[in-house]
Amino acid sequence: ACYQVMEFGQERFLSILPMHHTLECTAGFLLPIYSGSAITFARSLKSRSILEDLKASRATVMIGVPLLFQKMLDGIHRGIKRMPSAQRMIFHIIMNAVKTGEGLGMKNLGMHFFRNLRELAGLGSLRFLVVGGAPLIPKISREFRWLGIKMLQGYGLTEASPVLTINPVDEPVDESIGKPLSGVEVRILEPDENGVGELAFRGPMIMKGYYEDPEATQEVLDPDGWLKTGDLGYRDKKGYLYICGRVKNLIVTPAGKNVYPEEIEACINRSPFVLESMVYGYNKGAGEEVRAVIVPDYEAIGGYSSGKRRSGQDINKLISREVKKANKMLAPFKRVVSFTLMDEEFPKTSIRKIKRHLFKLHVTDK
Repeated sequence: ACYQVMEFGQERFLSILPMHHTLECTAGFLLPIYSGSAITFARSLKSRSILEDLKASRATVMIGVPLLFQKMLDGIHRGIKRMPSAQRMIFHIIMNAVKTGEGLGMKNLGMHFFRNLRELAGLGSLRFLVVGGAPLIPKISREFRWLGIKMLQGYGLTEASPVLTINPVDEPVDESIGKPLSGVEVRILEPDENGVGELAFRGPMIMKGYYEDPEATQEVLDPDGWLKTGDLGYRDKKGYLYICGRVKNLIVTPAGKNVYPEEIEACINRSPFVLESMVYGYNKGAGEEVRAVIVPDYEAIGGYSSGKRRSGQDINKLISREVKKANKMLAPFKRVVSFTLMDEEFPKTSIRKIKRHLFKLHVTDK
């Protein structure tokens, strides 16, 4: 199904994710073998090594998680900052022209204007990037597109082998997880007034059940073969699917309003001074209050302050301003009421998802 949607020829894949991850096993190993493509295994997860491996292998396809591609963008931005001032100015003039052109309906200008830059960065052969495994901040796919590289977001679960949806190559939508693959049926369970409900899928790729665990199987798989994902989402008129958040992460305010932490995190993470954030509901008796824990990007803050050491109070004020900016993009009931700062990154899984359950225990203990 992936092969049909993505129109593979004899591609060159760069394999990044661990092979025990079903996305990498299916899309980064079995798919290239099926299509007669070559696979190069990356030496390291460091952005510099990945860019070197891309250049050496002349890879045309790369599959990864959002954080990996964010790190790649960070590496590209660092390279741009090291350019002589005249070259840097030319880059920004061209980038503004690409953005303006896109707003006027002129697509793929970056593919032509940034050809030499992509070659220098090791991205010259890439046809597209495929991203999944965690929510994608639309800013990441936009930046790659402006540089002339398509990014296709997909969605799936281990229980579904794992790919269920992917964006079409000719018309990807930044905020969407794409459309169901051939043979995949989708339902929105108990949709609210906005059409948001739990996503459920059915098809030949869905598991038979959890090994020797009928109770767990019954919780997610109904007798008709529909797999409940635990993800809240909706479908637009063109058939594109969108994820709002996880059922178990949902925050219910005292007024009974539903708040999706992932939506708020995406707004906070737009700040150049925020490395990552996690939004959670703090129990206030009649409902939950929206709070956040934020990890500042001290490297970016250092550059912002021209290398001068900033006090904890200064950093707190800076992040407070950024949270206020994020709140302006949100409805009043979704706004962050208070936040705390963390110096270290959140604990994560092997595919860089935040281990929210561990953090919630930490918050409860506090």
